[in-house]
Amino acid sequence: MPLRLVMMAMLAVACGPEVDPADQVGPGDGRDSIPSPKDTVVTPPVDTVAAPVLEAGTTYYGYVRCGGEPVSDVVVTDGYAFTRTDAEGLYQLKSAKEYGFVEISVPSGYRVPSEGVIPMFFARAECPKNSLEQHDFELLRDRDQTRHTMLFFTDLHLANRINDLKIFTTFEDDINAYITSHPSENIFAATGGDMGWDTKWYQYNYMLPDYVAEVNAAFSPNHLQIFHAIGNHDHAKGKKGAYPAGELECSKAYKDAIGPTFYSYNIGQAHYICLDNIRCTNPGDGTTSYVCELEPYMLEWLKNDLLYVDMSKIIVLQMHAPLFTYKGEYYRNEAGCKAIIDALGGRRTYVLSGHTHMIYTTDHSADMNLIELNSGSVCGTWWWTGYYYPTININREGTPAGYRIFKVDGTDVSWQYKAFGRDSAEQFRTYDLNSIHITPEKYAPAMPAANLGSFNETMWKFTTDWKNNRFFILVYDYEPQWKIEAWEEGKPLTVTSNSIYDPLHLIAYEAVRYNIGEIPDSGYLRSSCKHWFMVVPSSPTSTVEIKVTDRFGRVYTETVKRPKEFSIEAYK
Repeated sequence: MPLRLVMMAMLAVACGPEVDPADQVGPGDGRDSIPSPKDTVVTPPVDTVAAPVLEAGTTYYGYVRCGGEPVSDVVVTDGYAFTRTDAEGLYQLKSAKEYGFVEISVPSGYRVPSEGVIPMFFARAECPKNSLEQHDFELLRDRDQTRHTMLFFTDLHLANRINDLKIFTTFEDDINAYITSHPSENIFAATGGDMGWDTKWYQYNYMLPDYVAEVNAAFSPNHLQIFHAIGNHDHAKGKKGAYPAGELECSKAYKDAIGPTFYSYNIGQAHYICLDNIRCTNPGDGTTSYVCELEPYMLEWLKNDLLYVDMSKIIVLQMHAPLFTYKGEYYRNEAGCKAIIDALGGRRTYVLSGHTHMIYTTDHSADMNLIELNSGSVCGTWWWTGYYYPTININREGTPAGYRIFKVDGTDVSWQYKAFGRDSAEQFRTYDLNSIHITPEKYAPAMPAANLGSFNETMWKFTTDWKNNRFFILVYDYEPQWKIEAWEEGKPLTVTSNSIYDPLHLIAYEAVRYNIGEIPDSGYLRSSCKHWFMVVPSSPTSTVEIKVTDRFGRVYTETVKRPKEFSIEAYK
């Protein structure tokens, strides 16, 4: 039977009689929402024909099976309460259905069927909150998950504007090429949110269901499953006076199109937890406000979910806003970040996050047993540089648009950043300052004279023709564990850290805006980062060799004959 038909049969629901709300578990009732794993109630065995004997107050129940056989000890939750399946694969939950889903934490060694790219580990509530409904789940035996690959991408911001959908096909081709060229790898995918762009939904008539149709068409033929996270731009703000308020209302469009906003799943020795750490606080008047923290009930859910996870497993958090900035400070909401870290209880954790449109790794393995990988964006500068120059898709800091290849081998983890449409061996970019002189005459000849002052300020020090032999290296995913080396004609050069704006971004976005008579939008303006390094060769025409070694011992090199050309064409 095709998977879609399997799922249709699986999710068939017959609403039962109403139950006493006093027997249900939901938010704010002051009751313990989770049984101890050791004390989980196991109902007597039932045959496949007789109706199960359910406890009073049960509103969700069903079976978890694989190939018709029951699967026991599968964790099931409604976002508040937890239980596990018994020896017959039966679960039952006393749920107030506030969250609107019942979901399983997919156990290691299994997959679930998909609807397109979306793994169906969940079912939507389809009956009144005080009535009984059945949702069964089918598991599929997976090949060995000890080693697996997670392709993590974030901040797509698809809106059907400035040619984004066409550029996005290059990203899709890159992902598909990775899948087909690595047939021995067990590959999954996950997002860090902002697949859509809520403020553009109605303007360009491109909603989250359109995004789902796009990725279904692109990736379903390769059987890629994508575990989604929600971002701030995946929350609805409303239209024409119908303005949602608060997290539950603002996330409804996402839940209708994609699914739950928080859940967990297991692959091999890794326990993945997807969180919604964008808590909408807008009052429902059309204004936008949110804080980067978990809803209180979601924080409790996180703590309870971890009670079911063996301490030998690694934890991988998947969420939109990061815990830390690229400077290593707490991101915006220190209390909210600390609450998540405290809930982890010192377990070895990797965080996959987005939101910043920057690439950086924050290593707190020594003091928190945690490493965060903030993973740039797919859209770069919200598609602008790719719109003007199709092969120049870069973030405001100059790093390329792309995704992370996150690999797990048992409990060992490695990762690599991959710029889409470019070779994985490209991990840095070099600039010869002797060749960089950004002037209106060369890069913005049609700019109105009134904008000259703004142009010079935006272009920073590159309006000066330095000719001082300085040579810059932008290392995309740099962290202190990396090693940067350089030689001039075989002689070692001193490498120093530096902080500049990316000159390629300046001519690929800012200069173009000035040239068409516009002032660059401050939201897309160049930004700095800690990925810059400088060497100073003795000659303007000598050859410079660069060697970059990442924390996993992978080596990337470039031999640069100088003077090196600076132009869009040179970096295509």
